[in-house]
Amino acid sequence: VDGHDHAAVLEVRWALAANSGNWRDALAIAVSLTSLMPDKSEGWIYQGSALSELGRHDDAYAVLLQGHERFPHDEILAYDLGCVCCSLGRDDEAAGWIHKAIALAGDEMRQRAIDDPDLERIRDRLKTAD
Repeated sequence: VDGHDHAAVLEVRWALAANSGNWRDALAIAVSLTSLMPDKSEGWIYQGSALSELGRHDDAYAVLLQGHERFPHDEILAYDLGCVCCSLGRDDEAAGWIHKAIALAGDEMRQRAIDDPDLERIRDRLKTAD
């Protein structure tokens, strides 16, 4: 089994763990995926999701920021950073990340953000373009 096949198996295992709410296992799988495929953003995204679900928002922020430094054009990393900042009460930074995600992905991302309950604190800032 080559690395790519193994990564595909890990992604399925991550989805199963996440969908069943087993965030500790999901985190361990995401860390493995990041190590196996450091050239893909999914590992960082999955780690951020698992850490957030475990209530470890500061850790999620650190991991997502590392991912963003590697993949500055990944709109999901920017979006997830916005969500984490919102949960940390860092509304200005959250709005900045969401506007970056919108700039990378377009108005469909703006509508997703407006509808996202995780971003309710900054919803008014998202309705108009920068």
